[in-house]
Amino acid sequence: MSETPIISIIAPTRDRSAALGRLAVSLTRCLDAGFPWELVVVDNGSTDDTAEVSRRAADALLGVTVKYVEESVPGLHAARHRGAREAEADVLVFVDDDIEVSPSWLPALRDEFLDSRVELVGGPSLPRYEVPPPHWIEWTWKWQPDGTRWCGPLSLLESGPSRHQIDPILVWGLNFAIRRDTLLRLRGFHPDALPWDLRRYRGDGETGLSLKARAEGVQAWYCPQALVYHDVPATRLTTEYFLRRSFLQGISDSFTVVRARRGLVPPDVESRYARARRLAGHASHPRRWLAGRDPAAVLERRMREARADGYAFHQAEVASDPALLAWVLRDDYMGDADPRLQAQATGRGHD
Repeated sequence: MSETPIISIIAPTRDRSAALGRLAVSLTRCLDAGFPWELVVVDNGSTDDTAEVSRRAADALLGVTVKYVEESVPGLHAARHRGAREAEADVLVFVDDDIEVSPSWLPALRDEFLDSRVELVGGPSLPRYEVPPPHWIEWTWKWQPDGTRWCGPLSLLESGPSRHQIDPILVWGLNFAIRRDTLLRLRGFHPDALPWDLRRYRGDGETGLSLKARAEGVQAWYCPQALVYHDVPATRLTTEYFLRRSFLQGISDSFTVVRARRGLVPPDVESRYARARRLAGHASHPRRWLAGRDPAAVLERRMREARADGYAFHQAEVASDPALLAWVLRDDYMGDADPRLQAQATGRGHD
């Protein structure tokens, strides 16, 4: 591509080459967008054929620059920041490797950023279920009075048919468009999606960035035409998956609180998560208390317990390791990785 791209699409990936291939196919719908754009694939330690799939994507996306780069530092934040460094455009669009974009997606994002006041844009993310979902999935959606609804564990979100301003924390990482200078001013993303063995280094991902955007009064917009579809495999349609995601969310909650207080929560202050865990209780034999209970309430209770456990895990880890506390309190994560984070990478998959 001879022209400087107006938009850089950044797709971090690890060991999901099949999903990456589907993303690339969906991006062919944007070939006639009418303006230059590029795709930056950031391989965060794959052991599958991700490199070959990226080469085939470059062949399919004629006229579009496709860059394939490798980032050895584990974690989604490291891959996102590497993608930002490699990208040429002033508007950066971060996506997950397991989405498919709609034909209107890229032109809609370009139109949003024609307004110089707009700094952050998101859109709906709707499910593409591999198998029919269980009925209890509907219980996991959260609603706002304006009709906005979301399912956090599956990264699904919709907020109606009209363009409107939205809370920055509802612009999610699978469909996250931001001006480069805004990303740099807000000092980038926080840690996210690390291998399980490195979960103590997890943070609050794009939420941390969005909280800073909210505090600075950054304009964030919801664009219904910027629609993506999120693959939901059968493995994510289980209570076990939802409980695991709840545990990890508890870690993220603890990270947010520790940073807000610039240190550990005082031991004499009971967190709302610890209180929820105490009130919920802990049953060594779940069947004993499942009988006769409302299934939606039971699932919500178990998810609340798992979230509280994740919070307690992270609090204990930070309390016992000053170096981890220093990691949580870093000003930004765009520079060098924690040496132990690099050294301890096991390559056994992201959370």
